[in-house]
Amino acid sequence: MSCVSDDGIELWQKSLKSSTREVTSSAEATQIERRPVSTEDARPPRSVFALNWPDDRDTLPLIAPEKSDYELVMEQTMSPPGREVIRTVRRHGPWEFTEETTGKLRTIHVIHDFGQVRSTYETDDSGARQSLWIDIRVRTPAEQERIDAHFWAALPRPLIPDRTDTVLGENCRWFDLMPAMAGGRTSSCLTKDGIALKERHFCDNSLTSEWTAIHITRHPITIDEIKPPAELLSPQIWAIE
Repeated sequence: MSCVSDDGIELWQKSLKSSTREVTSSAEATQIERRPVSTEDARPPRSVFALNWPDDRDTLPLIAPEKSDYELVMEQTMSPPGREVIRTVRRHGPWEFTEETTGKLRTIHVIHDFGQVRSTYETDDSGARQSLWIDIRVRTPAEQERIDAHFWAALPRPLIPDRTDTVLGENCRWFDLMPAMAGGRTSSCLTKDGIALKERHFCDNSLTSEWTAIHITRHPITIDEIKPPAELLSPQIWAIE
């Protein structure tokens, strides 16, 4: 919800919870100055496209030896006829690359476990570029402490009663991935080394989507296989230069 002036300036905005219309966040303009603005002042700095990817010399946070790198392909089992949705996941240490495709529609997410870097790229139904979102955060020690506390509080918990499944000849156990979330829930059937072979999303106890693994390989993944394609981070294709 926004309030916009006659000449298109947003003066305030609010985000509301859909179920209760409760305000979850808001912002209000404190100063407005109408003046000529140069193109350079309006463009994002080129540095935002230079994500800080580790290379082979970097030391990644310690990962338990059973948490191997892997590549996983999943299929959405509730897709409408003729609208097959495929998800590809590649995991390397704390980094995860996820790509979902439906025809020419394409979405890419790259995240770091503790949220220092997140990026999302989307196309429209024709395959044309639609949006690129980059979030790079440098947190204070106090902020990181709060995040760490939330991370441990929100660790997956086994479903009750205990449930298991078998996919592609591998056994997995069902977990609630969002135990601290109200109104929505994601459950996954995880292997002993933490790979989701099935995944279900719920909203108010109604199943909204379901995914099942159709291919899985455990092998070393390089950071280049995690990065979005280089051309997506080029300022030129987004008319920044």
